[in-house]
Amino acid sequence: MRFFDESQVSLFLLAARGDKNEIVYPLAIATGMRQSELLGLKWSDLDWQKKTITIQRQLKRLFRGEGYFSPPKTRNGRRSVMLGDVTLAKLREQWERLKVLRQMAGSLWQENDLIFPSSIGTPKNQSNLYREFKELIRQSGLPDIRFHDLRHTAATLML
Repeated sequence: MRFFDESQVSLFLLAARGDKNEIVYPLAIATGMRQSELLGLKWSDLDWQKKTITIQRQLKRLFRGEGYFSPPKTRNGRRSVMLGDVTLAKLREQWERLKVLRQMAGSLWQENDLIFPSSIGTPKNQSNLYREFKELIRQSGLPDIRFHDLRHTAATLML
């Protein structure tokens, strides 16, 4: 198991500024959500007043023709997570970013209410997110970790 320490997290998040996945990474680090849970999040899962987000589904790895989502990995996987003000501000930025994406996609946009969709509103391919994550790590000169290790990073920082 590998993870980033606090200074590496800071460097990583700094390197992610301006990246199209800029908002995915702090949410992963702040909450410890799995990649599939992050990509399954919908705006309807977010309660702005209570400052919570509820994990109710995850993106299937292979979803051709069988629907995009499945229940969380474990029985305890269905849960609500408290969000801080900084994370909520990042989610507001994502909301604004998606307005622009919808306009750019025009008639190609497929509304799925996803917080982290592809450029046309469909679920984002997990392999693409993983590849983009690895490229960001390589460019920033940080130790090579898996996306799942952000979950371990979150747990370590919480301890």
